[in-house]
Amino acid sequence: MNCSDNCPVASDPQMIGPLQVSLDLVLVYGMMVYQDYAITVNGGMDNIATLWQKKNILLPTWAPPCCLIPFLPNHPITTKTIKKITSFPVVLGSLKLTIIFIFIIYFLTNSRLDSLENILGIISVPLTITTIYCFTRFNI
Repeated sequence: MNCSDNCPVASDPQMIGPLQVSLDLVLVYGMMVYQDYAITVNGGMDNIATLWQKKNILLPTWAPPCCLIPFLPNHPITTKTIKKITSFPVVLGSLKLTIIFIFIIYFLTNSRLDSLENILGIISVPLTITTIYCFTRFNI
């Protein structure tokens, strides 16, 4: 039995891009829900910042993608830093929603926006790496 017999949408080459972006959106949503849960369980961002400061946990800038700028010092974790860390999944989700919107315009009008789609795809790669880095830092 072939996959195209069961799932004709997945075998359509035009649907591969929207399916990948939709999967990315589900993953980003999972990150945001987990971060919200962890912040709530730990008593808020102020409590998390205080706990990390007591344990002397620094934001390591020697890890990717910050290692590309080697002169940055390690920063102490503050509420402002935690807010920045938790904002990256929201930014990435907004970018992915924009890409989905471009796919919808393409399917409705049958006009390709290749250059804009490529630019957003290029922006998406470093933003995704930074989001994963921030999510990993949040899970310390």
